[in-house]
Amino acid sequence: MSDFADKYGPWAVVTGAAQGVGLAFAEALLDRGLGVVMVDLSPTVADVAGRLGERARPLVADVADPGWIDAVGGATSELEIGLAVANAGVSFVGRYLDMSAEQRRTMLAVNCNGTAELASWAVPAMVRRGRGGFVATSSGSALAGTGGVALYSATKAFSVNLIEALGWELRDGGVDTLAVVAPTMDTPAFR
Repeated sequence: MSDFADKYGPWAVVTGAAQGVGLAFAEALLDRGLGVVMVDLSPTVADVAGRLGERARPLVADVADPGWIDAVGGATSELEIGLAVANAGVSFVGRYLDMSAEQRRTMLAVNCNGTAELASWAVPAMVRRGRGGFVATSSGSALAGTGGVALYSATKAFSVNLIEALGWELRDGGVDTLAVVAPTMDTPAFR
């Protein structure tokens, strides 16, 4: 096993893993010797995981669904999760006042609650083991309130602040945290 796998393995959970940045995380973690549970609301995650090999396991779950973390727990009950990546995200481009109540609820459920729930589920076992990591995908929009993506900007600031605070709280315990403040990029979700 590599030093990376020793620190963050043997298994990782990545949300939003069927395409884009989440798939890139899954592929990179597999390359570094970890097994990856690929969580996505799209059933295509099964085909994607199948192409990546036996160390990639699919789980169809919607992070906006209150029971999603229980599904993750059930699918990983026999696995030691050393790294969790909160990558699933929902965006809306347009004026805040033009968002429907359902769009607001879904964005908050995925971008904020999903990140917090994954951390609350995964990090305690890592703390007990004295090793592991938690990553959240954020956005450059998190760095300042951004018109046209107001709520998205706010939810991504939530992720950065949560990760920074967790990092401070866990600083001496062997569990690393990282907020990836991603720029605009050509991904399926952005198109």
